[in-house]
Amino acid sequence: MAVASNYLIFKIFTIGVAVSATMLPVTVCFSQSDFNQSYGTEHDYKRLHFLNLQYIQSWIRSDTATYNHLLWADDFVHQNSSDGLLIPKKQIGAIFGKRRFNTIDYFYPQDVTVQFISNESAMVIARTVYKAIGDPDETASRYNDIYIKRDGQWKCVSANVTEISKQNNPPFICKKVPPARSLISHVPGSEVERKALIELNKQLINGVTFSKAEKVESILSPDFISIGSNGAVFKKQDVLEELKISAIPNTIEKYILENLSVRFVAPDIAMIHTAMISTFKDGIVIGTQINNIFVKRDGTWSCVSGNNTPIKN
Repeated sequence: MAVASNYLIFKIFTIGVAVSATMLPVTVCFSQSDFNQSYGTEHDYKRLHFLNLQYIQSWIRSDTATYNHLLWADDFVHQNSSDGLLIPKKQIGAIFGKRRFNTIDYFYPQDVTVQFISNESAMVIARTVYKAIGDPDETASRYNDIYIKRDGQWKCVSANVTEISKQNNPPFICKKVPPARSLISHVPGSEVERKALIELNKQLINGVTFSKAEKVESILSPDFISIGSNGAVFKKQDVLEELKISAIPNTIEKYILENLSVRFVAPDIAMIHTAMISTFKDGIVIGTQINNIFVKRDGTWSCVSGNNTPIKN
C-alpha cells in the first residue's frame, strides 16, 4: 500500500515532526514513596493518584455525578482519541453517562505518572488497556490529564487521549477539520499575553515542522513532556535530538492551523488548542488535533507539554 510505505516512519509527536519508528518511547515514573519533585507536595501527589483512579472507575460505572462534583472543572475539555474532537464539559456528560460496565472485559491504567507543573497544577499521564467482552483483541491508549488546584481542591481541566498505534499502521488521511468549539477560559488573561502565546506557539510549530532545533530549545521548558499522535512519550532531549536528524521537511509541502483557541486555566497556565493540517508533496493530507500547555515561570512563558491526537474522518 503506497500510503503505508511512504509514511511508515511518519509519527507526529509534537506539532508535526516525523519521529523514527525505531525510537523508543520514554517512560517517566515517580515512586509514591519517594516524592522528590521541584513542585507540589507528597500529599497532593497522592491525592492526584487517588483522583486518577476515580476517573477511570467513574467511566467504567458511568458515574457522571463523580465527574461533575469531584473531577471536572466547569472549563473542562476532553480531546477525543477516536477522532480528535474537542468536547466541553456540558457535552461530554451524556457520552460518559452511557451504560458500559456489562460490555467491558477489562480496562485499567498502567505506568501512571504524576508530574507537577507548578505547586497548583499537574499532569497525570498513563497508559490504559481496554478489551470489550467478546472482542478477541485489546486496544491501548495514553492520556495526559491536566489538573489545577482551585480553592484547595484539585479539578481536571483537560483530558487528552491518544490511541497507541501499532508500529506499521498507516496514518489517517484527513478529509475535513472537526468543527470549532466554544471553550471556556477560567482566567480572562490579557490580550498582550494572548498574542504573545499565539506567536510563541507559531514559532514552536514552525521550528518543529522544519527541524529548527535551536528555535525549539528556547521554547520548551526543561521538564517538557509530549504525548505523540501514535501514543508514544517524549521528553525535551528526545525532541531536540530527533529534530537534528529529521528528514520530514523534505516531504512536507505546507501546513495550516485551524480553530486555534487560547484558554487560561490559571494565571500561569495556558492551553492552546488547534488543528494542524499537513500537506505532503505527493498530495497526502494528514491532520492532528494539538493541545499545547504553556507555563509562566519567572515572568516567561514556555511550553511544558504537547498532546496530539490524529484527526480521523
